[in-house]
Amino acid sequence: MISSNLFQSSLFDSSSLPRNLTKTDQRFTPSVELEKVRKALGGVIGLDPCANPGKTVPARHHITESEDCFTSNWGASLFAENEEDRTVFMNPPYSVTAPFIQELCKYLEDGQVRSAVTLTLSGVLSNKGTQNLVRRYGVAICHPFGRINFVNGGKSNDRDVVYILWGERSDFGLFCQHMTGLVIKIRQDR
Repeated sequence: MISSNLFQSSLFDSSSLPRNLTKTDQRFTPSVELEKVRKALGGVIGLDPCANPGKTVPARHHITESEDCFTSNWGASLFAENEEDRTVFMNPPYSVTAPFIQELCKYLEDGQVRSAVTLTLSGVLSNKGTQNLVRRYGVAICHPFGRINFVNGGKSNDRDVVYILWGERSDFGLFCQHMTGLVIKIRQDR
């Protein structure tokens, strides 16, 4: 377990919390990719904390931008029905990914979220606001072969993205089995 002071340190900067995101940040994950993520998380996506208004991710719970994932509780009380549902899929806005990753890690830290998969720009691996969190909480990275064709009104994907598995290392096998691309196990700094 990491000290609770982690989120008061330079690893967590709450002053960068995003507000009023633009439509250029809206890149909706295609259903074929969501099915891979669902299987990699053991069959259930418990929460999408970055849900679009149409709630297109097949999660049991959604938090939309208007509900604000930084003030909403996405912890154990949300998953009271079934402990195995403590999984998260998150495709955060690419212009301000770090605060969303930091928020996820708070829930991983205290055990309220068991496992998560994020879909982010590959720069999250070297970004000052996220690289240390990837080292501490990340389990594996999948760099997809080719580009993901996001569902966002015909815009093409011109960026390198990665899936990151966070949380319990026991989910590594499922992640390798269901994700398509180059999968790399992360050696954690715990």
